[in-house]
Amino acid sequence: MELAKNDLFSIVKEIIIQSRLKVYRAANSELLESYWQIGKLIIEDEQQGKARADYSKSTLKNISQQLTLELGKDLMKVI
Repeated sequence: MELAKNDLFSIVKEIIIQSRLKVYRAANSELLESYWQIGKLIIEDEQQGKARADYSKSTLKNISQQLTLELGKDLMKVI
């Protein structure tokens, strides 16, 4: 079966577009899972079993500073 050049181009282009969409969805899903786990850890650490957290702990500020020092400002950059 021989395809016309335009048909072949269109099919290959569609395969690439669909593959990119799958990659974007997978990456977004992993980021969402990571953020959820991080948020859960921070809340559990701050609340320590209590109904409300003690907000004077500055947990987010401290974690942010440490992550920036070790990983840079763009945490999601893939090298």
